[in-house]
Amino acid sequence: MRRRPAYFASMIIRNGDTAINVNPTGEQLVAITSETVCFYKDLSGRKPIVSMLYFSNFNSNDQPETVKIIKEKYHDTNVDGEIHANMAANREFRDRFYPFNDLLNKNSYAFTFQDLNAGNIAYKLLYKMGGSCS
Repeated sequence: MRRRPAYFASMIIRNGDTAINVNPTGEQLVAITSETVCFYKDLSGRKPIVSMLYFSNFNSNDQPETVKIIKEKYHDTNVDGEIHANMAANREFRDRFYPFNDLLNKNSYAFTFQDLNAGNIAYKLLYKMGGSCS
């Protein structure tokens, strides 16, 4: 049996969307995130910490305000982004460089990807490298 990297050793991680929406709209990303949260809660019994993954950090690329919409529509969802994957996966690193983030002192357990390419590639890497199941 393969050993999982320390970060993934005892966690349930939920990725959305890794197989359906090629280039989702902002509205679709809101729905994907909502479904990711619901699935994670059903699977683990816990409320997830969600990072919206992207190639820029915290709207530095002037993207639609998807995170803002999610926060307004689903008040009890712990979500922030848009954020690089390495920032989302490393709480200390993220908190040091972006101390204003809404996930301060929290590890992300659910990730929403901006398009199918990113989501599917990351899912396959996590599956292969992390010893996880799909």
